[in-house]
Formats: sequence, structure tokens, C-alpha cells
Amino acid sequence: MPAGQVTTPAGIRFPVLRAFEISGYLLFPGTDGQGIARRLEKGISIIAGINGIGKTTLLNALLRLLIGPWDVLREDPDDIGSTRHELVRWRSPNYFAGRVPDRAASATIGGWISFGTERVYVLRSLKDLSIEELAHNGVPLEPSDETYQELVKNLTGVDTYYDFHFLVRNLLFYLEDRRPLIWADEGQFEISRILFVPGPDATRTSRLYDDIKQLDSRYRNLLTEHNRNLRRLSTRRIQAGAADDARAAAAAAQEAYAGSVEALARLDAAADELITEEREVAAEMRRQQLELEGLFRAYEGLQQSYFANAFPQSEESFRYILAHMVSDGGCLVCGSGAEAKADELRRR
Repeated sequence: MPAGQVTTPAGIRFPVLRAFEISGYLLFPGTDGQGIARRLEKGISIIAGINGIGKTTLLNALLRLLIGPWDVLREDPDDIGSTRHELVRWRSPNYFAGRVPDRAASATIGGWISFGTERVYVLRSLKDLSIEELAHNGVPLEPSDETYQELVKNLTGVDTYYDFHFLVRNLLFYLEDRRPLIWADEGQFEISRILFVPGPDATRTSRLYDDIKQLDSRYRNLLTEHNRNLRRLSTRRIQAGAADDARAAAAAAQEAYAGSVEALARLDAAADELITEEREVAAEMRRQQLELEGLFRAYEGLQQSYFANAFPQSEESFRYILAHMVSDGGCLVCGSGAEAKADELRRR
């Protein structure tokens, strides 16, 4: 085993961040305005600062440098891991862009990561976490998520990128939203599977575990339905014990029903008469309404003629305003009711 390299019984090599640099990000301008660059030496590194200065943002940037724009599918907020061993695109794609005025248009974060004696350099855009540069032991590689994922899987020794993501997110980083790892059954299972079960067997174990959870969920649903059916059966048996009383009540109800049918027939006849009468009244109301509408139009015409004769030199709009006021329509100019003026015009 090379010096300084630590592996687990399953041959897992932990990624270690050796150095990082952030440039073009307005939240971290650095002392010279060119950004920040730090080499992480052996021992403890402390990030100190007042609230709001960007400590959590920096830690999240370092985390996303390693795992990229990916999150666990259907994560349980009260537990760890996922109901299925799958990843989806990052749920907060504007996390870094939303913290600066320029939307992190040209901001980048780069880092040197070691896996035992192997070295990887990755440079990501802070706008969308896309990979702009990628190198392995100084040899440039295609800057893509697919190439990066395959590379870190092989160097870590895990069988899936989900396992690498879980290892980094839940064992190597401790952020504000971290979920329990040691004290949760799900967390103990996941971390033990990754660290102690060799590659393909770890993936097979995760698939079997997912199948077990789905079967357990189905069993619980069926058990709930079974218990519900038992309660229904018990209720039916109680109801069956009172069947004789129910039959007697049914006979009495049938006799009462016969009388109700006859009464209903009489009510139907009376209702038909009322409906016919209502229709006749409605027709008469519509006729009277049309007649009233005609009289009102004639009344408006007389008003127009009256004002045309009374004010022959006035414009038509002036006469329309006067007619509107006299008919209690109010003043079209000031919007007031002008009832007193309307009475005065009627008297004049």
C-alpha cells in the first residue's frame, strides 16, 4: 500500500481535497479582487467569520465541486439515503448564481483531489456546476459529467456514482442540513454496504435492499387492508344478528311506501298545475317587460325631441347629457346624481 493511502476492507479510497481556487465570484473577491486560492495542509483547517460572510456558501461550493449538480431521488427528510438508489439533477440550480448580482456568469471553482497516490483536477462553473476542465495525474480528459463520474468511481473503488455521492455527502461533509448517519438504521446500512461490501456485491445489495423495502411497503399496505376487512366482517356479523328486526321493519316500511306512492301521485298532479300556471305568469311578465321597454324607448325619444326644440342651437352631446340627467341617470360630466337639478329641469 503506498504511503499515506487509506483504504477500507472493500478497497474504498476516500477522496481528499488538497487545494481549491475560486475566481470571478463576487461573494469571494479575495484581497486583490482576483478570488481566493487555498492549499489545505495536514491537520485542521478552520473557516472563521461573522454571520452572512459566506462560510456555508463556501462549504457548499466545495461539496458541489466533488459531487456536481446531483441530488438523491425522493430523499426522506427524516432519514438518510433514498427510497431508491438513484440520483436526480440538483434541486437548487440557482444556489450560487442567486447570491451575486452577475448571476455567477464567469465564476468558477477548481480543486485538486487525491485518491491515495492518484490526483484529479476539476474546474466547474459556479453558474450551473458544469465541468470546464478535467485532468487525471496531469493528463487532460474530456470535461464532462460522464467522464468525471466514471473516473471518481474507479479511483474511489465504488461500483456506482450513487455510492460515491453518498460517501462524500454524508461521511466526508458535515453541513447544516446533514441527516443522522450513525444513529439511523438506514444510515448504518448504507455506509456499511459502501465501506465493507466489494463493488458489484454492494450494488446488488442495494438493489435487494430496495426490493425488500418495496415488498415491506406492499406487505404493510396489504396488512392494513386485511385489518380493515376484518373490521368490516365483524360489523356485518353484528348486522346479520339483527336481520329479523330489519325484515319486520321492512314490511312496515313497504306498507307505508304504498300509501306514500298514492300521496305522491296527488302531489305530482298539483305540481303540474303549478308549473303550468308559473309558465303562463312568466310569459305574461316577459310580454309586459317588452311593452315597458318599448314605452321607455318612446319616452327617451320624446325627451330628445323636446331638448332639440328647446335648445335648437346646442350640440347633440349637450342634449344627451340633459336627457340623461332628467331620466335620473345623473351627470355624465361630474358623476353626481344631481337629483335636485333633475327636479328643477322637470319643473321648467
